[in-house]
Amino acid sequence: MIRRLKKVRAEDIGPNSVLAVFDEYYRVRKVSYRGGRTTLYLQEESEPLRYFVKNDIIEVTVPNGLGIDVEVTA
Repeated sequence: MIRRLKKVRAEDIGPNSVLAVFDEYYRVRKVSYRGGRTTLYLQEESEPLRYFVKNDIIEVTVPNGLGIDVEVTA
């Protein structure tokens, strides 16, 4: 499967976006903004998006302006 990615600023990423971390793909469950930083709560890509069910695998905090490759859906 070929995945198309585009670079997006961290502060522009929203829930249900899919992104890669060390060549593994994860779905963004929740996003939190504090000061100049964005925290992304990631769950397995195969899991359905459920905002109120905490099944996060990774929590990462990055500067708002950091460019992150996000999967483009057709």
